Amino acid sequence: MSLTKNTDGSYTFKPNDNSTGYEAVSLGGCLPLDLTGDGTSLGLMGGLEYSTGGVLSLGLYAALHKFLTLEVARKAGLCDRAFQLKETRNAAWENCRDKSVYIIIIGLLAAIFPGLGGILAFAGLIGGGFITYKLGSAFFKSLDEEQILELKKQATAAGLNVPGLDDAATAAGYDEQDPLPAAA
Repeated sequence: MSLTKNTDGSYTFKPNDNSTGYEAVSLGGCLPLDLTGDGTSLGLMGGLEYSTGGVLSLGLYAALHKFLTLEVARKAGLCDRAFQLKETRNAAWENCRDKSVYIIIIGLLAAIFPGLGGILAFAGLIGGGFITYKLGSAFFKSLDEEQILELKKQATAAGLNVPGLDDAATAAGYDEQDPLPAAA
């Protein structure tokens, strides 16, 4: 999602390709949900458990990422909450529909060949790192100036130093010379 300032001073809202990639697919081999309650995740039932956990994590990640990226546009009055929630639901569905095959294959491999656990856990760690970075980045971009100032105040009171928070002027990089557009 991007807000572009036109030469006449108006703003154009254009969704961009800042969408979720295949980083959440790697979680399909390391997040089994114990559906049977037997404590194991081997065999075909284990493949179902790995696949279910992977698809759920993919859907949640896609939905949260889309929601956070559209929050700036909602605050600017360029879309309403209903549009934001509809786009969030669509992003989760499209990601699950398009990438679930890969997660099912990884889940079956993890269940049938438990020796791949270390490799899949490492891949999940790398993918989880990318997910954490992208969600954290989208979260900080969705904050407005008041929220950033409050976060700085709370972090200072707790004795924490949050890297990148000091250079963040306002939401999505807007500042006093180029403020976030108000609702029309």
